[in-house]
Amino acid sequence: ASQDELRLVLEYWQSYWFVHRDMHRELSSQSRLGAIVTETRYAKWVGGALTGRLPTSQTGIARSRTSLDELAETLPVTLSLVALAALLTGLIAIPLGVIGAYRRGRPIDVVLAFVLMAFHSLPPFALAELFDTWLPRTSIVLPAFALALGTIGVLSRTQRSALLEVLSSDYVRTARAKGAFGARLLIVHALRTALVPMVALAGLQIPVLFGGAVLVEDIFELPGTGRAVLDAIRQGDTGFVVVCVLVLSLLTSLSLVAADLAAGVLDPRIRETLRRRGAT
Repeated sequence: ASQDELRLVLEYWQSYWFVHRDMHRELSSQSRLGAIVTETRYAKWVGGALTGRLPTSQTGIARSRTSLDELAETLPVTLSLVALAALLTGLIAIPLGVIGAYRRGRPIDVVLAFVLMAFHSLPPFALAELFDTWLPRTSIVLPAFALALGTIGVLSRTQRSALLEVLSSDYVRTARAKGAFGARLLIVHALRTALVPMVALAGLQIPVLFGGAVLVEDIFELPGTGRAVLDAIRQGDTGFVVVCVLVLSLLTSLSLVAADLAAGVLDPRIRETLRRRGAT
């Protein structure tokens, strides 16, 4: 019985890893040994991905078409959702960070900290469920806002901390000695430098937005890639899931590069460091 069980385990393992297999043939030649590498599913998938031969999608509206065709129909919705969430995050987090720094230690600063951290503690799908229950569905703005709320909490507090640190720097003290005070000191002299750490952190939040979009799209019934991925998981379409992960990983990498470039634009010191590295 133990030999039969072992044989079943080996057959199952071979059926998973080998596309073409001869279960009872011994590995007695170099050609057979090479087939172990060339005939594995992962090796074939990598080869297909590098040459544009991606698997077909067997679920949803794109049945029997390539996964890229399915992705081309759903990705614009997800990109619009994530882009709008990122825009809302910037438009809300920066002013809230400035207010928190300008009113440091006052009641409004304490209230903002409590509310923003409360929203940050809730996952995007929980906020989406609340909004979907309490508010009517009118456009993509509501799901984008549900997706952005947690990120707003993190970035606004980062903006506040960065501003407070910049305000204690020497060049801000010099500007204050020359007569710059209040909002003018914050916005004109301190804000640009204080944006650098927030921009760097914003790049790291893009994967969070893509991940949250999966369930937010499903809750609001948006025809995006996130909802398509969930449908593919439910129906066992692993080929489409892997292609989506590959494309979203590429988009995430590009967003991180864009965040680094934006930080270089805001801070001349970073730009000079990058220039020196390029010269060497």
